[in-house]
Amino acid sequence: MKFLKLLLLIFIPLSTFAQTSGTGCRVEDKVYTDYLGDASPYHPSNPSKKFYGTNHYIPIYYGSGHNQYQGYRCGYINIYPASSYWNGSENVPIPAENEITSSASGACVISTSLGGSVIREGDYVSFTYNKPGKCSVTPPAELPLDDYIWVALIAAGGLGFYFMRKYSLA
Repeated sequence: MKFLKLLLLIFIPLSTFAQTSGTGCRVEDKVYTDYLGDASPYHPSNPSKKFYGTNHYIPIYYGSGHNQYQGYRCGYINIYPASSYWNGSENVPIPAENEITSSASGACVISTSLGGSVIREGDYVSFTYNKPGKCSVTPPAELPLDDYIWVALIAAGGLGFYFMRKYSLA
């Protein structure tokens, strides 16, 4: 069981910023992703809209504001034009990002329940965020594990010998 916990502790941080695609309801600076279902929000004669809950959302980063971040932000849906900043010695370009891949105006609503009272109307969007080249956590390219395998073998053998001696005498 402890081994399983150790694997989870290693795997979860590595997969935290894997590239993600999906759909949601965009309202101002958030994309809500908790899909509840389709329903007519006001009257049966109105077209059906996609209902999204208020619990889960992804913030949108527009690339501006107080303490402006300089470039791509992991964990956000990035939407900003190309720009640049001065780093003290040169002008560093920032490429444009638009991770909203499609949008249908007014096709979704935010609500606490399917068919419940509407909190806000929004745009139904498709998105992709956490680009692998910018957010993935990868090990160094030249990790010399092969050079030190003998240390791992001696450590494993020593631990095995210790536990066998400890528990075989009991």
